[in-house]
Amino acid sequence: MQYQYVVSAHKPSSVLASVSGAFTMPQATDLIVAKGNRLEVHTLAAGTDKLQLVGSWALNGRIASVDFMHPADRLTGLVLVTSDKFQFAVLSWDATEQRLATESTGEFGEATGRPTTETKLVAVDPLGRVAAVYAYQGIVHLLPMVSAQEPQSPWRTLLRATGSKRQRGIGGAGTGDGAAWPYAVHEPVAGGSARAKGKAAAYAERSSDIYAILTRYIHELKVLDLQFMHAGADELPAFAVLYEDANMQRQVRVYRLGESRGELQPVAAWASLSLEATAVRLVPLPGNSVLVAGDEALAVVSAERPALAMSKRAAAPTAWAWIDADAHTRLLLADDAGGLSLVVLQRAEGAVQDLFVEHLGSTAVATSLAYLGGGCVYVGSHCGDQMLARLHTQPLAPDARAAMNRRALHALDGSDGSDGVLACPLGDADSHARQAPPSSFVELLELHENLAPLVDLSVVGSGDGRRGSYGGVVSCSGMRTTPSLRAVRNGIGLEQLAGVDVAGLLGLWSLTVAQGAPSDSAAMDVDSRLVLLVLSLIDRTLLLGWAESGTAQLDVGELALAGWRLDEPTLAAGLVGDGRHVVQVTSRAVVLIDSGAWAVRAAWTPADVGLAAISAAAVAGSQVAVAVDGCTVAYLEVRE
Repeated sequence: MQYQYVVSAHKPSSVLASVSGAFTMPQATDLIVAKGNRLEVHTLAAGTDKLQLVGSWALNGRIASVDFMHPADRLTGLVLVTSDKFQFAVLSWDATEQRLATESTGEFGEATGRPTTETKLVAVDPLGRVAAVYAYQGIVHLLPMVSAQEPQSPWRTLLRATGSKRQRGIGGAGTGDGAAWPYAVHEPVAGGSARAKGKAAAYAERSSDIYAILTRYIHELKVLDLQFMHAGADELPAFAVLYEDANMQRQVRVYRLGESRGELQPVAAWASLSLEATAVRLVPLPGNSVLVAGDEALAVVSAERPALAMSKRAAAPTAWAWIDADAHTRLLLADDAGGLSLVVLQRAEGAVQDLFVEHLGSTAVATSLAYLGGGCVYVGSHCGDQMLARLHTQPLAPDARAAMNRRALHALDGSDGSDGVLACPLGDADSHARQAPPSSFVELLELHENLAPLVDLSVVGSGDGRRGSYGGVVSCSGMRTTPSLRAVRNGIGLEQLAGVDVAGLLGLWSLTVAQGAPSDSAAMDVDSRLVLLVLSLIDRTLLLGWAESGTAQLDVGELALAGWRLDEPTLAAGLVGDGRHVVQVTSRAVVLIDSGAWAVRAAWTPADVGLAAISAAAVAGSQVAVAVDGCTVAYLEVRE
């Protein structure tokens, strides 16, 4: 019977979604990226213009969406993750353990519902009070969250009116074990629900707790986008729905949660607002209005004012992100032609009076945008490489644009340490540089390779190490504006922890010696072990060492230990006995050194048997063999 062993040789590199916000600590701007079933947390390293990986975790399911929500009673935000199996999880950051913590989990599956043919739509209230999921035709699942700051607010009154109970979390906070809530402005209110009545232990209400999922029905079946409107804390949440009706006309409708039991109530003023035939994206704006983005135009739509429209380059919008999330005047917009544009909204008296569109430059076709501050934006893509870019107020010089293009087309060295990836675009670098747009405001800071989508691949070589054997694959990767051929080889990566420049190196031995008195316990502490590198040079021996601490930080230094013959090159070195003794062989002697006191315990020289010099040596355990004068072999044994 034959068996096959299947393992992932390359981690997911296609970005499904990305969000930014204060996640790991207050006042920080972290980047959360979803790739396949993995969730990565990055931070923008200060002064380096590079993304620093905080951690990467594999989730139990393929990620469908990632959204960031920041409740008013927390100093750090939460991440709402949904899977393609109609499951959700609310994640927070455990500052003590430096890892993700699961606050709440649940499912929103329907036994009789018809799943949407498009991607699941998830929207989050700007105040972090509720999330809406549109995964079945005509059904909206609401995930209401606790707001601990205002017990008598209309939102808390609505939650009590629904008669629902809180969802219990799995792990982390919300399990009733009094787990730490490191970034809460107010301490959780002890006591929990009065409806428990002995069925479960009372636990603290928190902004990460989710009440039982509310299932609500809408008339629209083909929903293209769904976004929550901006509303004050004294108002109930409302969301806008962009849909296509039976006459293939695209319209927008707004639903507000009712005060009685959270029923959806259509807002009459938004009942008959028609849009252009290519509208696909909604961007909520303050002042009870939305920005509708289509293939050829942008329009600010409001129930109180006439629509304000502006034409743009013909391309379907794919992602958007605010540069100033507080003022809502500058918006980044990406399209399916690889373009990145800036939408400027001029506001006066609480309303948008005019808007302008400026094309900034070209990127890979973006599936998500995340603004990180300081002019830096992360462009996540399924069709090409991800990039970290800086936006400039003035166009880049032609030489800088050409250098940026060549930099993007150069080979990628497999930053994860497990793969070597060589990117070969369909065309030469100079031709791509000459095709740069006449003006570009986008400067490439960092590029992250992405093999997706794999259109085709071919195995090259057998990988058995023979000459001419490559042992990798050549893939047709990317699409649209960034197609490429990539040669990928899987292997074991090496990470450099320390480096020393040494000239004239003849040999190298690595010894882990136990320090301390011989009466110490045989099970030595990690801190009592010394990693010793014996370097044999042309005219001397060099000792480098560091304490074995179990961490990735190495404090390597040159050592001058007693007992060693450092003025001669070493022919062989090794540990003998219980690891407390070291044998050094030079051309003049074989020396037994005690590593506890660093003193010579015994020595043997060729002159003892009337010979001249040692020419070769080998050490194995307590046995030492040396070749003397090139014609005599001497066998030595270390005994107690």
